[in-house]
Amino acid sequence: SSRSGNVDEAPLQALDQGERAPRDWIDHLKSVGSGAAAGTRTAALPRDRLLGVLSDPRQPARTRLAAAIAVGSAEPSSRARILEVASAAVSPRFRVALEAAADPEREEELVELVGDKEDPTLSA
Repeated sequence: SSRSGNVDEAPLQALDQGERAPRDWIDHLKSVGSGAAAGTRTAALPRDRLLGVLSDPRQPARTRLAAAIAVGSAEPSSRARILEVASAAVSPRFRVALEAAADPEREEELVELVGDKEDPTLSA
């Protein structure tokens, strides 16, 4: 028997930073995207779901960035989608953060961006 519930909302809680330090949060998001964090309390978020969140302008910028980090840059199509959303971003900070999420070489910059508590664009 298949269980029907609100599939859309619950898994997004897996993207929340909670009390995690910026680097821990980024590591957590990567595990969510890979399915490594999936368990009894955390649902795996499929790639298409993450890309949907990333592409949804109704979601808060931080949630969209979290989805970008979770989906990762390993797949060229995912990376291209992140950069596509970045190019359309109104906020320069959001654009830079997305570009950093799409580039494994820029992880240090990404950690700084998500850790900047003064930034209203990306603050939780």
